[in-house]
Amino acid sequence: MDLARSQLMVMKKQPAMTICLFILLRTAASAVVPATEVAGAWDLKVVTGGGTATPSIVLRQQGEKLTGTYKGRMGEVPLEGMIKDGEIRFSVTLKFQDREIAVRYSGKVEGETMSGNVQFQNSATGKWTAHRKTESK
Repeated sequence: MDLARSQLMVMKKQPAMTICLFILLRTAASAVVPATEVAGAWDLKVVTGGGTATPSIVLRQQGEKLTGTYKGRMGEVPLEGMIKDGEIRFSVTLKFQDREIAVRYSGKVEGETMSGNVQFQNSATGKWTAHRKTESK
């Protein structure tokens, strides 16, 4: 009888042990997954109904927070944004004919490329892609 009881107790404890092991492994796996690294220089291509632009950005990254500079035909301005789980968002304020225009970028990072949508304050929209600049020696 004692053997049957001990086997029954082990069977009752196994689901709880399995769940605990699963939670432990999942927590450990998420702790070692590094944040998507986007710091550095990128060349962009922005396509809207008004044409195509080719600005560049330099990103600085501190965890999920992004800062940097955006340089295009309307000058160089500061950039702020965030990166989380491969999703990137950043915004800039451009000056055009004495008017400020807020521009918001959102998209996905896939290795050395990024792509997504761009929304201009005046309701214009477009698509953008970016490629990490390679250092020339």
